Amino acid sequence: AVGRGPGHSQRQGGGGGGGRGAALARAPGASRAPEWLERVRADSATAEGLERLQTRKRTLKQQLKAFDAAFAREHGRPPRKADKEVMRPLYEEYNAIKSQLAALAPDGG
Repeated sequence: AVGRGPGHSQRQGGGGGGGRGAALARAPGASRAPEWLERVRADSATAEGLERLQTRKRTLKQQLKAFDAAFAREHGRPPRKADKEVMRPLYEEYNAIKSQLAALAPDGG
């Protein structure tokens, strides 16, 4: 993947550009949604689950920002879309959770 370097061994997952909600559940060749997406859907049914989703969203955002900062320190520039490709799974999970929480918000989004 583009942008891999010695300072990026701390990464926890991957994730690139913006998420596409419908595409997540129907990836080519995938017979079912990723495990994390099933958890997002299940967790949205209870108050405790919503709290877990909010915590997970916050954690993912921190990880994504940490990647951007580490990349900028190492390369002297912010990461481009291609550089963020290794973070795609985290971006997809973050965007799915964000969409789910917005859909469940009392004001409808």
